Amino acid sequence: MISVTPAWQDRAVDKISAAILDATEPLISALPDRASKTAREDAIRLGVLIWNALVLQQLGDPQPFREALARFRSLPEPQSTVMATLVAKVVERKVERHADDVRLVRDWKLTEHENGDATLWAEAASSRP
Repeated sequence: MISVTPAWQDRAVDKISAAILDATEPLISALPDRASKTAREDAIRLGVLIWNALVLQQLGDPQPFREALARFRSLPEPQSTVMATLVAKVVERKVERHADDVRLVRDWKLTEHENGDATLWAEAASSRP
């Protein structure tokens, strides 16, 4: 399980990793209980891609988000429909809970622990001059 206190619940928490985990929760919760580290990383990777694309769109560059959507739509069925649903949930969470957060995720690392839990480290880059 990957867990932190969601940033949207505690405004004192300013960690981009908490915000990413909160926004990408629909992707993470869609994984099976004993998902591999690779599957968890893929979920986080997809969440970071969506997060960064939304930030860029918010700052006036809609192209990365359009490109991401085109990739998801090009998947065969039923994967395309499943991805559309999950992406919509991630977008909704980002907009509802982290609308003012325009930090880009520059780098991240998921670390698994022996007890099966995992922690996310993420580095934010300011998107403002």
